[in-house]
Amino acid sequence: YIRPSTQDIILAMYPMQMGRRSKEFGTAKLIGNVHRGEFDGYGVMTWRNGSTYLGDWAHNQRHGWGIFRHPDGSEYVGNFKDGVRHGWGVQVNANGDEYIGAYCCITLLYCLYFFHELF
Repeated sequence: YIRPSTQDIILAMYPMQMGRRSKEFGTAKLIGNVHRGEFDGYGVMTWRNGSTYLGDWAHNQRHGWGIFRHPDGSEYVGNFKDGVRHGWGVQVNANGDEYIGAYCCITLLYCLYFFHELF
């Protein structure tokens, strides 16, 4: 498996659309689709530390399907609601360990855990 770059995912899944704008939020920058003055649809938020969220937005919050990548190589792929993890998702740590489970308001309810290496 070759992990695609963030830009490759953006170009493959979300073609450029009208209504795109960018906004600075302290240490982060959001580029995304705008509807009635709010980020709504697809957007990419990047932080100065190297973290990136790419995915769906509703009313200026992460809402729907998305990928949150950390600078250490770990990432969460799954659903968000009102800005936090909510629903099914996969957390892959930098060492390759995986948590597959369901979240409710950012709290992991239950999961399967797969170790990258057992020994």
